[in-house]
Amino acid sequence: MAHDAETKFPSVVPLFWSDVTIFPGPCVRRLSFPVDQDTVRNLQEATKGGYCFVTSAPNVEELPGGSLCKITKFRPFVGREIVFIQYVALARGHVTQMQEPRSDYAFVEWKQIDDVLPLEAQLDAMLPAVIELRSLFAEFVRILELQSTPRIVVDHTLGEGIAARALRHLQGPTIQNISEMIDDVMNLVSAMPLTNDELISVVHAYLRSILCDESVEGRIVKANELFRLILPKKELEPAFHGAAGIGKGGKNKVEDYRKRFEEIKQYIPKEKWPQIEREIVYAQGDDSNARVSRNYVDCMLSMPWGVYTEDTKDLVRVQQVLDEDHDGLKKVKEQILKFVAIRQLNPSAKGPILCLVGPPGVGKTSIGKSIARSLGRKFARMALGGVRDEAELRGHRRTYVGAILGKIATMIRDSGSFNPLIVLDEVDKVGLHFGHDDVASALLEVLDPEQNSSFDEYYLDIPLDLSHSFFLTTANLAEPIMPALRDRMKIIHLPGYTPQEKVAIAANHLIPKQKKECGIPIDRDGKKVDAVIARETLSDIIQRYTYEAGVRNLEQMIYGIFGEVDVDFLKKPAEYGPDTVITVTSENLSRWCGKPLRHDHPIPKHFPAGVVPALGVTDAGGHVFLFEISLGDQYQERKIKLTGVRAPHDPKESVNKIEESLQIAFGYFSSRTGLLCERIRKLEAEHPLYVQGNLTDDAPKDGPSAGVAAAVALYGALTETPVSVLLAATGAISLSGAVAAVGGIRDKVLAAHRAGIHNVILPKVNESDIEEIPDDVRSEMQIFPVSTILEALEVAFPNDPRIPAFIASCNAERSSS
Repeated sequence: MAHDAETKFPSVVPLFWSDVTIFPGPCVRRLSFPVDQDTVRNLQEATKGGYCFVTSAPNVEELPGGSLCKITKFRPFVGREIVFIQYVALARGHVTQMQEPRSDYAFVEWKQIDDVLPLEAQLDAMLPAVIELRSLFAEFVRILELQSTPRIVVDHTLGEGIAARALRHLQGPTIQNISEMIDDVMNLVSAMPLTNDELISVVHAYLRSILCDESVEGRIVKANELFRLILPKKELEPAFHGAAGIGKGGKNKVEDYRKRFEEIKQYIPKEKWPQIEREIVYAQGDDSNARVSRNYVDCMLSMPWGVYTEDTKDLVRVQQVLDEDHDGLKKVKEQILKFVAIRQLNPSAKGPILCLVGPPGVGKTSIGKSIARSLGRKFARMALGGVRDEAELRGHRRTYVGAILGKIATMIRDSGSFNPLIVLDEVDKVGLHFGHDDVASALLEVLDPEQNSSFDEYYLDIPLDLSHSFFLTTANLAEPIMPALRDRMKIIHLPGYTPQEKVAIAANHLIPKQKKECGIPIDRDGKKVDAVIARETLSDIIQRYTYEAGVRNLEQMIYGIFGEVDVDFLKKPAEYGPDTVITVTSENLSRWCGKPLRHDHPIPKHFPAGVVPALGVTDAGGHVFLFEISLGDQYQERKIKLTGVRAPHDPKESVNKIEESLQIAFGYFSSRTGLLCERIRKLEAEHPLYVQGNLTDDAPKDGPSAGVAAAVALYGALTETPVSVLLAATGAISLSGAVAAVGGIRDKVLAAHRAGIHNVILPKVNESDIEEIPDDVRSEMQIFPVSTILEALEVAFPNDPRIPAFIASCNAERSSS
């Protein structure tokens, strides 16, 4: 603040020296001197006028600048060899003439310094940097206090600046030159020859130096120095508050709050109006409670109340967008079109929530983007795999420190409308962890059409109508989804792609996308280089370098090819002509992709006795496991053991379902009327059998669908007969020998086709699922629907005379009875 020195302050005052640069402010400082009679007498004489001039200049000949101070106390401490002079700085100035030098002080004439840099002219440019620095340091102080002992408290008071000393290592000018140039901390910051970004980086470096100080006391000293550097003086606070909409300047902000609330209050329940109006009133101020209220009001007003996008009425357009973005998936697209058509004819219909189930990389999330684009809706996405607390969905209650808006409300706010298409990924991961049932309960309220019209958002404390939003969930498997959630969903399975579909996806989508990502065609230094991957080469990449249901690894391989082209061009640009086209073929594929990751026939054509491929479905889609059975002697009692499977989900469940299938198969063969009853008696004539089963591959597996494969492998091991043809099997079995239905037929057949297996045994009750298999794959496969274990054995061992003889005896026995 500027003062009139001629009317308020004396022009001749004693001059004292300080070890720091003094700026005007409310802080009381002290000067100390050694005690002797002459010193006490001289100081008493000098301070009679009640004013002094304090400087940090090393000597008086420099006619330094400093601050005029009001002396508040003069106290000699007799016997303790010291004298204190307490003072408060009032105005900045510089010495114009020295009148009477003394040993301890000098009388000088001084003149008030006008502001070198007007604050008003610099405020707009300085505010962003200083506000960011303030928030940065506030976080640092919080960490520092947590690391300190409870008895040590960082000084947060605003007072005179010691910024010049803190910035000594940053500036060429001396402390005194800086103090003469500016009047307060804010002008010091603005007068530095640094941009805002540079200033912020300097403070980051300074914070790092503070953190490196091993002593807590050293940290606190440096912290206080920096805190005084980045915080303005109290007389500057109103200017900052006005720019931020708080404090005295907050009245305009509050009026703006009220105006905006009037525009949207019709969309908010009337009983919530008084609560919001109170928060708007509380937002005026500068304490912590006011800041909490401002955050709440800002979040509430930023919600898109009453904003809804209009869905397109052209179903043909929806079909066109889906076809443009995704190849294949005919059945999936039909179900999506049916769902969208119902929503268009009856927007208020409370239909089920779509849930896309399929292995990674098949395009579940991208289908959601396509639906949003075709309908003209905003798109939002959230991964549920990492959600561990109900408050992440609903928001925190504002009774907690640091409460924030929930993710559901945040997605609606960020999308800009109250009817976006929201994709909730990994819904099958919800509820798998102990104590997370509250997350599933909150998600149930979000997805249930009967409940989501008044979703309880804890932070806003305002019910949100989510019934207009289009929710789309995704999962790798349907079984882990909690039953309460699964009942409210329309499950749409996205099976894996056939090799032909992968080639089409790569040619139409992946290659153009990755070429753009890798900067191809290359146009540099007068040279143009393009790269082309032939369609037949894509087939080789799929067969030799990837093994997946989706196309994620295929996309990574294509990215790697174009990346190798970039590296080769930058290393050897002289080898490329003005116009060069690189063609990736099957012959030079190893140059760009390296050594093949798999061979053309990963499954051998012939297996020893007791080994049969089993088909299953994992998180990555259809998979082929080898079911192996070996026999040994047990010296106490018969033992059946299975390895290569994961532990069951439920700790109470002591046996894996695949191990149960192996036990059922052994029971079927060893029963008194079983096919191998006599054979097993002979094998156990001396010692009980030790049956060891194993499933190869590290993929987790647990389910009854390996029953048929277990029965065929066990028969081969007991009879020492290998299967006659290369085949794979799936299906659940019972003690009576019946084969029950299983799921994932399409994925399993596609997995067998990828592995080079063209004979598959399926349950007869799943015969209708064969239609879902693509025609090009089905034409290359020979599928055997079976209803009993004996029928499966006939397919696997057509030359074994025991099987038809046993079937004939069973038929004769049934006919006679």
